[in-house]
Amino acid sequence: MIYTLFVVLIVLVSILMVLIVLIQESKGGGLASNFSSTNSIMGVRKTTDVVEKITWTLAGLMVVISVACAYVAPQAVGESSVMEGATQEQTALPAMPGASKDAAAGAQKAAPAAAGAEKAAPAAAEKAAPKDMSITFDHVSFRYEDAAKNALHNINLEIREGEHVAFVGPSGGGKSTLASLIARFFDTTEGQIKIGGVNVRDIPSEQLMNMVSFVFQDSKLLKMSIYDNVRIGRKDATREEVMEALKNAQCEDIIGKLPDGIDTVIGAKGTYVSGGEAQRLSIARAMLKNAPVLILDEATAFADPDNEAKVQQAFSKLSEGKTVIMIAHRLSSVVDADRICVLKDGEIVESGTHKELTEMTGLYAHMWNEYNKSVRWKVGE
Repeated sequence: MIYTLFVVLIVLVSILMVLIVLIQESKGGGLASNFSSTNSIMGVRKTTDVVEKITWTLAGLMVVISVACAYVAPQAVGESSVMEGATQEQTALPAMPGASKDAAAGAQKAAPAAAGAEKAAPAAAEKAAPKDMSITFDHVSFRYEDAAKNALHNINLEIREGEHVAFVGPSGGGKSTLASLIARFFDTTEGQIKIGGVNVRDIPSEQLMNMVSFVFQDSKLLKMSIYDNVRIGRKDATREEVMEALKNAQCEDIIGKLPDGIDTVIGAKGTYVSGGEAQRLSIARAMLKNAPVLILDEATAFADPDNEAKVQQAFSKLSEGKTVIMIAHRLSSVVDADRICVLKDGEIVESGTHKELTEMTGLYAHMWNEYNKSVRWKVGE
């Protein structure tokens, strides 16, 4: 279109210039009068001069037109190609035959498909969210690397949301291993573990860590203040929230005897706490985190009798409204559990309440009798 308009404009200008030359010659004596002059020689000369001027004018215009066309034509063609390309992109080449037609159809569907994928992503994430804090072990087996045999064999267990379940049994039976699989400290060799119906492998690591709190038998405190040690449970906690967690964890007596109270740095200037006290401070950390799933791994193992009573009170407060798994050697700490699972050689061999299990003649009843004998022996001693 631009090229055509330019050529028309040049032609109009050329005609105009020719007319101007003719008019000027007409005023100087006239072209017609030259032909009618009786002096034929002079008429021919004048006519020749006019023709020569017209010829040179047209030649000059042709040069100008040629140069202009050489410059403008490629730009016009390029501009036209861009416009055609844009048009084809917008229409997705609907008229292309055969395979090209299929490609065009695919291009037309690409945008809606991408939009659908964007809508599907939040829906998938919402679908993957655990519906509750129940825990399911579905045909779970696990073997440590380079081990000759499995540490766990075909574990099937359902723990309801808010249920308190205890794992007990001989050392090496797989109690701690089974609990550690929930937080993905290890991944199952076979089977799967679900929280709220969702495989823990499909739950983002950060989200999973926010869902589960651990209190280990050998709780570690870092060389920092009591305040900062407890605040590890939730970095955005206020000082008042930290103090409340310490109170609920029965730690007020610990804070009261330290030189700088909550700001006392553990390990500085010979300041240390006992194993039972460290355990209570770890419970305060778990209370501050307030995760819906709580795992207590031999949490009273290093507590003296006085600390054990306070630890148990702290556990009672911490466990309210949570799904709790307790791992214990001291059977007195699990008698109130909703359910007790007895593990031996990587398998659950018994399951039930304390009353149900003691009425049986199985492993738990034997362990309970032996525990009572040891208690009576210590008292008699």
